[in-house]
Amino acid sequence: MKKIIVFIALISVLFAQPVIKVEGQELLKSLAYTQNSPYVKLYDWYIGDGSIPIVKWDPNGNNWTPEGFERKGSVYLSNNGKITHTIVGDEAKPGYWDLYMLGNKDKIIKATLSPNIATMENPSINIDKAFIKEKIICEENSKLKDTAYLINFPQKLSFWIEEKTIISSQGNKSDYIISYDKKPACVSKSAKKQKSISNKVDNNTKEQIKFFLNSFYKAGEKSFPAKALPYYTSKVDRYFSMKNVTKEDILEDKIKYYKKWTTRKYNLKDFEIIDSHITNSIRYYVVNTVVDWNVTSAKGKSLQDTSYNIITLIETDNGFLIKSIKSVGGTTDIELQSKEIPSINYEESLHYKSSTHAVKQKTISFQEKGIAISVTYPSFVKAGQKFKIRAEMINNTRNAKQGGLTLSFPDMRSMGGQILRNNFTSLKGYSTPNRIYNKRTRRTMITDYFMVEGWQSRVWKSGRTKYFTVELQAPKGLDRLLVNVRGVLWIRSKYDTREIPKYSSLYDQQGFSVKQFSIRIQ
Repeated sequence: MKKIIVFIALISVLFAQPVIKVEGQELLKSLAYTQNSPYVKLYDWYIGDGSIPIVKWDPNGNNWTPEGFERKGSVYLSNNGKITHTIVGDEAKPGYWDLYMLGNKDKIIKATLSPNIATMENPSINIDKAFIKEKIICEENSKLKDTAYLINFPQKLSFWIEEKTIISSQGNKSDYIISYDKKPACVSKSAKKQKSISNKVDNNTKEQIKFFLNSFYKAGEKSFPAKALPYYTSKVDRYFSMKNVTKEDILEDKIKYYKKWTTRKYNLKDFEIIDSHITNSIRYYVVNTVVDWNVTSAKGKSLQDTSYNIITLIETDNGFLIKSIKSVGGTTDIELQSKEIPSINYEESLHYKSSTHAVKQKTISFQEKGIAISVTYPSFVKAGQKFKIRAEMINNTRNAKQGGLTLSFPDMRSMGGQILRNNFTSLKGYSTPNRIYNKRTRRTMITDYFMVEGWQSRVWKSGRTKYFTVELQAPKGLDRLLVNVRGVLWIRSKYDTREIPKYSSLYDQQGFSVKQFSIRIQ
């Protein structure tokens, strides 16, 4: 019997999978961006030389979250060759770390490393002091130590890493949050407490701004106009000759421009940060850029020149965004498009129509593949007062089994109001904690913000119009109320659908493409 036990034990040792571990600091180097390289797509990120699977990726770990697209995996880490911690059970086993990577499929915005268990070994990652350019202790007490480090490895782009250590009698647990183009929130809070925020821009910030600008201009060379949209805020104060525009406006302008100039090349020659200030707790940078550009039309016509643009950036939790961009010299390639459409502005780009009511009304209308939607609303409302929105959708295609029209309000968790008119079989409002369907996860979710949906649960015949009019109360504290609009038809079943808009740079809380407009609040 003893011989059998020894034989089984020997077989177990021979066939046991070896633990492939990596130094914690080396993993951080692998996670850092290489200098002068573009952002790496989340699904293209491989760690190691390809022959050794350092990270074991979770096959079910690719998910959409409220923050973006997430990828999960696990990895064994060591310090000076020794595994960071062990799991004690029937037998001691090496402890591993969970790796979470978050992005929007165009770039990584955050990575998190967490030990799978808290132990008295206090698992952590050792970083050579030579690579630490700045250290800020955000908080330290008997239960928590929160420290942020600015790391700079050779040939790598600097990044921030926040070490949050939970201290307990069962052992410490240190989580590491990597931020690629932003400072951790605790750094900003710490700076505010110390009242030591300066207008002087440090070299690391300059390097990050240069990286952002290079990526922004290179995005203009891509085949898809929407590639440039993530670089802008949701509302842009100035976009060359246009004022108070949305991403939808920018996308429409770029689509026209890309059709005319099919090949585009840009080179950031120089840039200078001419101002930096804080307003309402938001850090602004005003940057002067010098850009050489060359464009060619489908007919072979070529133009080239140098643009001198002033760009206003804001610093957010996810990096920098463009709040304003204008030309101060040379010929901007964007202006080549605007000269052909001199009347383009915020209203016209969304196909607005005016009426003769006492309070001027506007209408956003669009149609795709036999479906037409229009929404009429006031040009402005007064904070706290009631206003009306009428939405209608026409089925100009074949009979549909079901269908719906949805308005949602990203700035509002809930809104007061009432139904004035409706010919859908049902019209409902949803706010937290109501549950709604999420297209990306294919599961229900708790509502993030208020929405109203008219749903036709019986046959929606071809040529028929469905509509509703609601009265809502304008919120206080906002200068504009954002509104998303979308529609869908179930032709034969919920698996045979026609969505409108089919494609967009904007998505609502349920993961559907939307058109967006705003109502000015006085």
